[in-house]
Amino acid sequence: MFNLDDYLYRDVISVEEEIQLNESIPNLTKKYSRKILRYGISKYDNNLISLEVPQYLLDLSDKLIRLDILKFVPKDYTINIYKPDDFIDYHIDLGDDDTVILSILCPITFNLKKDEDIISFEFPRRAVLLMTGEYRTEWQHAIEPVKERRISVVFR
Repeated sequence: MFNLDDYLYRDVISVEEEIQLNESIPNLTKKYSRKILRYGISKYDNNLISLEVPQYLLDLSDKLIRLDILKFVPKDYTINIYKPDDFIDYHIDLGDDDTVILSILCPITFNLKKDEDIISFEFPRRAVLLMTGEYRTEWQHAIEPVKERRISVVFR
């Protein structure tokens, strides 16, 4: 049985840290869909900016490790920049490793789906979602259209 409190960590970063993170990320948007920036060694071959990971992402992953949310040193860092009405349809990420997602700037509706079962919840800003176990490998996930600019940082 899915217990959201086992996977969602609220207010992981402060408002000040959120502002700093937003200012550190390039303000790049495409006209019709979210912008993706990848750093490090990625399982995905598109939108790679650099094998070198910016210090602000390394600092953020160190904080998540100290908080015992992130259980590994990431190799793959993905930043998704959304504008209003952007969304992600149901999918399962590549690989079998845990995925940790930090969401900033606005809350979103996050959905998980397996067969006919759907779990829907609010993913607040400044929160981290740990996708692990069957919810990472067997359940598809999606986000509904965002209402305002949103950024997610994904650690793999």
